[in-house]
Amino acid sequence: MKDKNLDKEVSGRILKLFEKYNLDRSAIADAIDIKISSFNDVLSGKSPWRLSFLSKLCLYLGVSIDEVVFGDKNYVEKQNEIL
Repeated sequence: MKDKNLDKEVSGRILKLFEKYNLDRSAIADAIDIKISSFNDVLSGKSPWRLSFLSKLCLYLGVSIDEVVFGDKNYVEKQNEIL
């Protein structure tokens, strides 16, 4: 993603999920095959989110990309209805 504000919003939503489910960053980094230092850089906004990281993370967490990126698990479906 190129939009730093969107990256920050995504990181914020992911961090809330970590808190909600008491998840360990290191374990998740291992599960999605990313170094913990790189994962922390992405979460803190030092590095942008990559779709490959985001898709693996969403699969691991059992949430949709819509939910993490847009804050609404039915975002794309709703947009399709509007169009």
